[in-house]
Amino acid sequence: MKEEIADQLAHTLLIELLSFQFASPVKWIETQDIFINDYKIENFIEIGPQPILANMMRRTCLAKIDSMNLGNQKSVVNTYCVSDIESIPYYQEKKIVKTTEIKVHNDLKTSNEVFLNPYKNQINLNAVEDTRDMSSYHEFVVAEALNKVEKKTKYITEEDIEKEKLRFEQYKQELQSSSLTSTLLHEYNKVATNIKESVVVPKQNSLNFELSKIREYDNPHAWIRSLTYKIATSSSLNIELYSSIVRLLNVYTLTIGIKEEIEHILEYNGKNIDMLKMYVHVYQKEQSLQLDDVEDRCDSGMTLYDGESSGNEDIFVEPPVLNKNIVFDWNKETGQFNQDYKYVFDNNDSTLKHNFKQCDVVFISETNVENNFWKFAEKYFEQENACLFVAANCKSLKTFYYLSEKLQQYYVKHCTMSGKLYVLPYSKTQKDHTSIINCVYTHYNYDIDHILLYDDNTHLDSLSEYVSTAKSNLPYITPKTKIISSFVSNLKFIDTSKTKNTEQIQFEALDHRFIDFEELFNLNRSCKIVFSKDYQSDIELDSNILFSNFDKIITPSVNIQSLSKPNYKSYQKLQAEFNGVQLQNFLDPKNLVVITGFSEIGPLGNAITRWDFEKNNETFSTESLLYLCLIMNILKYDSKTGKYYDVAKNEEIEIKEIIKYEKYVLAHTGIRILEEDVVDYNPGKKPMLQEVVLLQSFKTVVSEELMKEYKLMHDDDSMKITALNQDNMFEVKFLPGTKLYLPKAFKFDRYVSGQIPLGWDASNYGISQDIINQVDRLTLFALITTVEALCTSGIIDPYELYEYMDISKVGNCSGSGIGGLKSHQKMQKSRYVNKTVQNDIIQETFINSMSAWINMLILSSAGPLKTPVGACATALESLDLGYEVIMSGKANVVLVGGYDDLTEETSYEFANMGATANAKLEKEQYGRLPKEICRPMTKTRNGFTESQGSGMQVLVRGDIALKMGLPCFGIVNYTSINSDKISKSLPAPGKGVLTTARKTKTKFKQRKLDIDYRKQQVSKLTENDDYTKRYWQVEYSKNDPKISPIEGSLSVFGLNINDIGVSSCHGTSTKANDKNETNIINTIMETHERSKGNLLPIVCQKAITGHPKAAAGAWMLNGLLQMFEDDIIPGNVRADNVDENITKNNEYLLINKTNIHLKSSIKAGMLTSFGFGQKGALSMILNPNYLLACLTEDQYLEYMEKFENRYQKANYEYGYRMLHRTLFQEKTAGPYGDKPIEEVYLGI
Repeated sequence: MKEEIADQLAHTLLIELLSFQFASPVKWIETQDIFINDYKIENFIEIGPQPILANMMRRTCLAKIDSMNLGNQKSVVNTYCVSDIESIPYYQEKKIVKTTEIKVHNDLKTSNEVFLNPYKNQINLNAVEDTRDMSSYHEFVVAEALNKVEKKTKYITEEDIEKEKLRFEQYKQELQSSSLTSTLLHEYNKVATNIKESVVVPKQNSLNFELSKIREYDNPHAWIRSLTYKIATSSSLNIELYSSIVRLLNVYTLTIGIKEEIEHILEYNGKNIDMLKMYVHVYQKEQSLQLDDVEDRCDSGMTLYDGESSGNEDIFVEPPVLNKNIVFDWNKETGQFNQDYKYVFDNNDSTLKHNFKQCDVVFISETNVENNFWKFAEKYFEQENACLFVAANCKSLKTFYYLSEKLQQYYVKHCTMSGKLYVLPYSKTQKDHTSIINCVYTHYNYDIDHILLYDDNTHLDSLSEYVSTAKSNLPYITPKTKIISSFVSNLKFIDTSKTKNTEQIQFEALDHRFIDFEELFNLNRSCKIVFSKDYQSDIELDSNILFSNFDKIITPSVNIQSLSKPNYKSYQKLQAEFNGVQLQNFLDPKNLVVITGFSEIGPLGNAITRWDFEKNNETFSTESLLYLCLIMNILKYDSKTGKYYDVAKNEEIEIKEIIKYEKYVLAHTGIRILEEDVVDYNPGKKPMLQEVVLLQSFKTVVSEELMKEYKLMHDDDSMKITALNQDNMFEVKFLPGTKLYLPKAFKFDRYVSGQIPLGWDASNYGISQDIINQVDRLTLFALITTVEALCTSGIIDPYELYEYMDISKVGNCSGSGIGGLKSHQKMQKSRYVNKTVQNDIIQETFINSMSAWINMLILSSAGPLKTPVGACATALESLDLGYEVIMSGKANVVLVGGYDDLTEETSYEFANMGATANAKLEKEQYGRLPKEICRPMTKTRNGFTESQGSGMQVLVRGDIALKMGLPCFGIVNYTSINSDKISKSLPAPGKGVLTTARKTKTKFKQRKLDIDYRKQQVSKLTENDDYTKRYWQVEYSKNDPKISPIEGSLSVFGLNINDIGVSSCHGTSTKANDKNETNIINTIMETHERSKGNLLPIVCQKAITGHPKAAAGAWMLNGLLQMFEDDIIPGNVRADNVDENITKNNEYLLINKTNIHLKSSIKAGMLTSFGFGQKGALSMILNPNYLLACLTEDQYLEYMEKFENRYQKANYEYGYRMLHRTLFQEKTAGPYGDKPIEEVYLGI
């Protein structure tokens, strides 16, 4: 096109557009609002010599941001002028776009030129003067449309097409004077009319509403208890806690039933309500002084207190509540309820006396969740009686889950004791609208007070009619329901609303999607709530923050994960905080059993990576990612170059690039849909045999040997055999009536479990292929966890142990619930169908085989070998056995732990019992993601989730651990295994462990519990009287009916029931277990008279790992040792709605969703575990610093030097072996050289 023609076109477009818009400035303002609010444009491009309209658009955007008090932010709309065309991000001529793909019909080829124009082959470019410029213009128009489509998919949807049609119809009428423009629009419109035939429009169905998929959050008591605990345990009252304190004081003022509980929690932690009121009063006064610019004031908080404005006065005024005998009507002008109707009630008339419950309903969509909504939600939940139903239009369960999670976060952070939240999916259909309204009125028995439409609702007439009909069916009079909307489609309806039967509906039309919305709701049903324009909060400005919150950035690190290291305190702190003054020179470490090492293999890798995931809100650090990439065969280390390589691509990988594997690692670790490469079966096609009877003859040709086997199995009347004249082959004819078994398959509904990471291979640890082929997979788990546990103990070579003790003093008490399941499969299933199986397969099925292989390949000891079988309590039964073995003097070092596998047979039988969660039901009926399937302690828990793996600990006698310089991660203070009552149900949970709290009531204090009294008794003994010394140190409470076992064991270190800082629960997510277990723990606390208000945090590890059966207690113990190490108590991440009965009936227990970062160390932790077959287990583990508190300063310094040297060597060796795949080093000879074995055993 010639330059003068191009200028003429630009001039014509500019003049015509400006003349139309400037003819009515109000019209341009309205047009801008439509662009910003309805179309959400990202780029505004002005064709003309100067950016006149573009500048107006930019100023409008900035003004809107300023009106929201969101600070100096970049405008959400980028503005450009044609004179600055190079700055337009997507307008680059003659450049190839490789990342965008438009799906079109098969007969259309996708162009790689600018914007991959799907219309290019259909537009008649010859109809205009200049082909080149016209092509650019068409590409510009298409790009403008595509810019509004989701960037990841780049589909052109039917909605986009309709909007384009409408827009160009309007432009046709406005720009008719330009013949060239009209021609272009005519060509474009011709293509748009037939677009449905060429563009593939993806189907994106929204989740439909179902009653079972509603996520209920109706137990605010649990979160108020957590809030109180957070404030009570804080070291000081500061500005970060101000809003929490104000919220707690409001709850305390308005809720009578919880006052005593709040007072007890505060009082136990050295605080009280008056102190909180004083803090708020002082803070508010200080803020007012700052605002008044008062110079002569005091900056320290409490000195501002004066007698005239006492902090003890109740500064929180309780709002009036609805009178039960008055029916209210809504007044639109005043924004208040009017007491219009008063009745003289008959005492027998229960209908008119009904005190109706009211709620509010919000309709939102995942695509337009704005910051305004989150500000509204925050303000809403702060009010008394807040009850909100949020109907979310989501395309997938994942987005619905994230939306629910964020809503729950706001609810937990801001709710009062009367607050309730219900989140439900819906699609934009009349059926869903009807169902939702009926659900609110009939299932929950609420009357709807307000309906907010944050989602464009095309069925407003139907919605209003449903509500009006539901209200008219109520047996009592209710206020009008207020329907609030700002969408153009709804505003037109509101203006002309004459729908029948809507006399109980009041419509409100708002502008700008509630940006200027001040008077929101009468949430208290009696007082106005003002949403002020100067409201400020720590909110995110990005509208996509809903999902971006879950994408964590990991800081790269060059090191593989380090071994765990105990959190040792200084000698001075040992004396002050761990009773060092009393324990020193009194408690002999040889009478203690300590845990020097631990490890695990599970769905999240090993113990270190699992803890990393658990404490860091379900994310992995770079160190953990590197470790997982190595064991999952994603990366390998080249010792020659010192570089990491991608195994699949054989490409060098920089450390900073490891983060790119995070998504893959997260998808193939933890609780997830079963992966056939891990569990060796497809749950979508589970095979079984079905007996059938032949209706007609069936022939087959077989060898002579097989013919004889058939003949042996079947009667002569059911088959006919004919010899063939070739190679001794026979025709076998099965006659009608013969019974045969034919394979069939069905879809198994337990298809979600905790599985070891995909790609896990024992050879990556250094185990030879011969051993891998010989032993069961469970044995491989046990071998690797044993080696890692020894490395964590600082023992690189197990034979080092025999330098400090006899080979008969090293034992193994680890066990399993079932044993080698994969070997059982081979022996029973594979053998039955005549597959090739190793001849000695039966030995791999024995439960004690794993311990035997550990000794044969690693330890070569002659010590105790005891194999506990305690179902799900196996690991804690193992701990009990190992503890008793050491305390009895039979061994000095003992391996304890548990291991179990996952196969289709056990999964199927657990399902038949109804013990496990039904994954199909969880997804389809309850709308849950796979990772949500295990929800311990919640109202919606539906059964446990199976898992697989191994866990191991190294127990060592205290004095030997100190002598060798081994780390101490915890002290085994008490263990117990208990059976239960008469019953006919093996899996029924029992209360036998309550015997650990048994004692005879007496009014006299037991002197034995006083550590100073016991020290006096020891001081009277001679040095050689070790037996009596041991009695007064650790055994004085045994068999004393006046002292409970728990009480006695804690008193050894001068502790009591109040010093238990955490309880790690079995927490299987079954209805029966969680209720029974929490009741037992609370009863133990109550029986021992734990101080009121001293809450006990509950940890439910299975929420992220699943239930590994025998290994469960070992993983729980590992987690407890890591809590000692990091002073963090992990939250129950799946506790979306804690069971109200668990909260209400257990006043000592704290079930927290988020992590608790402690100001001081945990002194003692409790473990409980319950297994099928009346196995109830309880253990008490103490902080490792209590071992060091028994030492003198010289002994302490000597030990710390030994420990540091050992740790550094072990940590280096562990990292080196992991990188070089030599962690496991098989022993081929004993530790005694050529000496005859008989002489070794006899000690000659």
